[in-house]
Amino acid sequence: MSTIQVRITDEDKEEAQKILEALGLDLPTAIRMFLKQVQQNKGLPFEVALEPERDENGLTKEEVEAIIQAQKDAEKGINVSPAFDNIEDALAFLDSPERHDD
Repeated sequence: MSTIQVRITDEDKEEAQKILEALGLDLPTAIRMFLKQVQQNKGLPFEVALEPERDENGLTKEEVEAIIQAQKDAEKGINVSPAFDNIEDALAFLDSPERHDD
């Protein structure tokens, strides 16, 4: 058996313990479970990534670029469908052979 010592704030420990108790676990068991998952996943059992930067509208750079490209395409008539008065006409348009370049 090995012993692991970790320094965390009292607040972090207390909050984690409350959550784990609600799940029916204690801290040492939860830590052992985490380490088993690391072994099984051959890495962390969750994604570790930075949240992408977002603008004042909550959009990422890639999303803004996609919107701008879609607007340019629409101005050129690319990927634009006509307006429809009813669902039947819209579905017929979607199923029409002119739309498919297969």
